[in-house]
Amino acid sequence: MDGCWTKLFPGLFLVVGIVFAVIGITNVSQAGRTLAWPFVEGKVISSQVIAGQPSRNPANNGASNHGVSYYPVVKYEFSVDGNSYLGDQVFVGRVGMARRSSAQEIAGKYRPNQSVTVYYDPVSPSQCVLERGAQWSTYFFVFIGAGLGAVGLLVAVIAPIGLRAEKAKKARLEAYRKSQAATLTK
Repeated sequence: MDGCWTKLFPGLFLVVGIVFAVIGITNVSQAGRTLAWPFVEGKVISSQVIAGQPSRNPANNGASNHGVSYYPVVKYEFSVDGNSYLGDQVFVGRVGMARRSSAQEIAGKYRPNQSVTVYYDPVSPSQCVLERGAQWSTYFFVFIGAGLGAVGLLVAVIAPIGLRAEKAKKARLEAYRKSQAATLTK
C-alpha cells in the first residue's frame, strides 16, 4: 500500500498540474496573439457583475457565505466585413474574483451604449476582447499548474526517502529487540 501511495499521489498531482499548466500556457499564448489583432469600433450592450456558484456552509444551515466568485460580464457588438458579431470577453483568461469590487471595477469601465475598441482574431472574428495582452488572471492556471506539479515532484522525491527511513528504523528496532531477547535467554 505504501508503494502504491508514493506513486499514485504524486502522479495525480503531476497530471492535474500538467493539465492546468497547458490551459494556462494556451491562455498566455492567446493573450500574446491579441497584441497583433486588428480592431474595430463596437458598442457595449450591457455590463454587469455576476456571482459564481457559492459554497454551502453546513454550520450556517446551508446558507452561502464563502467561496463566491464574481465575474465582470460585458456584452458588446461589432461588425467585421459587413458581418455582425457579439462578444463578451473583456480579456483572455476569465477567472472569478474573490471581491465583488474587483469585478465591478472592470465592469464599471464599460457602460451600455458606450463606444469601445474591439480587438478580434482576423481568422475567427467571434474570438474577441476589449483589452489586449495578458492580465494577472491570464497566468492563474500557469501558477496553479506549477504549484500542483511542484507538490507532486516534491512528494515523489521525499516519500520514498521517508519510507526507506521508516523501514530502516523498523529493522534497527527489530534487531535491537532480538539482541535484547538473546541477552535475556543467556
